[in-house]
Amino acid sequence: MRPKVACITAIIIACAWVVCVPAGAVQYRNYNYDFWGEAVPSPQAYILKRVITGNDLGVGALKEPMDIFVREGLGIFLLDTGNSRIICLDEDWNVIRVINDFEREGVKEKLNRPLGLFVTAEGHIYVACQGDERVVVLDQEGRFVRQIGRPQTDIEGLIPDGFVYRPAKVVVDQARRTYVLATDQYEGLLEFDVDGNFKGFIGAPQVRPSLADYIWRKIATKRQRERMGLFLPTEFTSIDLDEIGFIYATVPPGDSGRYDAIRRLNPSGEDVLRRQGFHPPIGDVAFPPQWTRASVWGPSIFVDIAARENDVYSALDGKRGRVFTYDGQGNLLFVFGNTGDYRDAFSNPVAIDTIGREIVVLDSGAKCVKVFRPTEYANAILSAIECYGSGKYDESTRLWERVLEMDANCDLAYQGIGQSLLVQDRFREAMDYFKLGNDRVGYSEAYGHYRREVAADYFGFIVLFVFVCLLAVYLCVRYEVFSKLDRMLMDEEDQDIGYRTGPQTDIQV
Repeated sequence: MRPKVACITAIIIACAWVVCVPAGAVQYRNYNYDFWGEAVPSPQAYILKRVITGNDLGVGALKEPMDIFVREGLGIFLLDTGNSRIICLDEDWNVIRVINDFEREGVKEKLNRPLGLFVTAEGHIYVACQGDERVVVLDQEGRFVRQIGRPQTDIEGLIPDGFVYRPAKVVVDQARRTYVLATDQYEGLLEFDVDGNFKGFIGAPQVRPSLADYIWRKIATKRQRERMGLFLPTEFTSIDLDEIGFIYATVPPGDSGRYDAIRRLNPSGEDVLRRQGFHPPIGDVAFPPQWTRASVWGPSIFVDIAARENDVYSALDGKRGRVFTYDGQGNLLFVFGNTGDYRDAFSNPVAIDTIGREIVVLDSGAKCVKVFRPTEYANAILSAIECYGSGKYDESTRLWERVLEMDANCDLAYQGIGQSLLVQDRFREAMDYFKLGNDRVGYSEAYGHYRREVAADYFGFIVLFVFVCLLAVYLCVRYEVFSKLDRMLMDEEDQDIGYRTGPQTDIQV
């Protein structure tokens, strides 16, 4: 009897706990990293808004979905790889059309293992089809426009021997140049011009051998060197395009250095990403090493990245199911997400994009799309950055102060207020906030301006003082004041000596 009572009591307590959990609660704790690389608690930045499956859309179950793309004004494009189709939706998640096949030269063709897609502002859909080694270009109605096949060139050595073209991701910039990320190749991104002609490779992530590797290669025998792996560049894992045409790219941690996990490539292929935060944009700063008993160990592995407004970007960690959001300086704004079987966690996240400030994550393992909305905390941070970028410094300061009300330990808020005060020439106040935010670079800049400001305020007094001193010296020399003063002192000394010695008289007894 007692086991039954205990079981019923446990069920009642569990049900009561579930009922008492707030609707916006999540099953994991949010955090950020401080100056010393320690994980500190932080308010929740994003909360699950809805989960969308293929059955919810009325198109049947998804099968191995691999990519999602949002184009403002055109809608949402979901790449259902296993079913070889593109699901086109509006921004309210209503299905507009489903592209299963297309007609090319009178023959119907299907998408052969499509892995990545990109939609231009004109509505052209670029699909990276790894199965037929090509990028297919369709219009909004799903009609065939053209294709970009295997790279061809007359320049000897530009394409390495044994090169296998397996396109996985694609982006197109404002000049209609096409950049393709291919699987298992290390030369960088493939660049095609407006007519689809191959121009070359850009942005190859170079390997940085360690000192131990270098020394070992020097002392190893010829046979040992032949058996050792080559120092090959690593490959990109994902790419995205920002609003000015720069490419955000992710690379796995390894020989290339985990501090370059995210890169921002200009049209020349140079990495121009700013890394001025406490730590580089690498995801988790602290994590269990390989030799521990942790179920998940090692650094974050970014599987996708989404460029956002105001130089903000969000990267998706496929290993732990977390979304890391950074500003243009490389400061970590907030983190959310986890892996697990519960509703607001991920099974196998593969792609990320944004609808306004909402974040959309494609979970291939759960065969669904999860939409997250920002909390007041995240909205305040994003609005503060936006106001600062548009010159509304007082409003930006007010928003950062609101962030501090929700998280008094937010170093970024102190830095944000310091930056707003700095551009308003309130250098002394900026120094105080930079100090609270552990921003040494900002403090040094504010201190330099403050020092010049103080020197400028007292410059007139200093010049007048020096002028008076020089004039006094000139007059003293001109009228021999020092010589006269010296003679006066000598006369006074002689008189004093005579007074102390007095007259000498002989006394006879």
